[in-house]
Amino acid sequence: MRQAMSMMIDRDAYADVIDNRDKFAAQGLELQWKQSTILGAGWGDFWLDPRDDGKFGPNHKYLKHNLDEAKKLMSAAGFPSGTNFDFYWLSDNTFGALYNNIVQLYHAMFNDAGLRGELKGLPFNQWVDQIVQGYFYKETLAGTRKGYSGAQLMAERPFATPANLVASTLHYLGGAFHGMTPNGNEAHKGDPKLNEMSEKLNIEFDRNKQIEQTHEIIRYTTQQSYYIPQGTSAKQFQLIWPVLSGFNMDTSPPNFTNWADNWLNFWIDDTKAPIKKT
Repeated sequence: MRQAMSMMIDRDAYADVIDNRDKFAAQGLELQWKQSTILGAGWGDFWLDPRDDGKFGPNHKYLKHNLDEAKKLMSAAGFPSGTNFDFYWLSDNTFGALYNNIVQLYHAMFNDAGLRGELKGLPFNQWVDQIVQGYFYKETLAGTRKGYSGAQLMAERPFATPANLVASTLHYLGGAFHGMTPNGNEAHKGDPKLNEMSEKLNIEFDRNKQIEQTHEIIRYTTQQSYYIPQGTSAKQFQLIWPVLSGFNMDTSPPNFTNWADNWLNFWIDDTKAPIKKT
């Protein structure tokens, strides 16, 4: 069912609706975008392109829009006519209009394919406590976390390295672990294979081996479809006055602040428009 849900997402339509690809194209601007995995394209060599079938391998199919196959998978799981599920989302506008639009887009795509989501919006504190942290390991063992049934759409935090991302989100003791299970039981314990792969990655210091291991984690997690990644990653179009110099001189670290990192080396060149001195 998780694989079926992933195959219900039309990522080209996502690029048009969320990234405005078609509108930019109508104005003669070609949007640069990539398809996401559990690691976005911004991670460079650590990212694995789902559209490169040869390099990604057979699991690329779970990140492709295929309603016929999705319906076959649902039927094999015992739901030939589809089914209903609880679709949790953060409803207090903390994440802003873009997040809200993605919720509505996914909801429509799932419904059209027979996976009928009942939207259940929660305010931030309740959503974090009951859904985001619903499968924290120690709290689950102590009985203070009960888990939930259904799916959630969330905006994940930034991470310092790919290994940090994997350890935080895919390992059962990670600070951003949200529950997963290969057999339908004990989601707070995670997937033993991913726990092992995460631990191995975090003690590997050879960069090429890190990349290779990360790619294997991407392939396996795509097959399991525990987390269905954001549809696309698109580069922004930026309009900058000629008078502003130093723009994009620095590359932002993952946990950046605009004033301390992005804008630190901006300066005004008063020999250029619009304040050119004569």
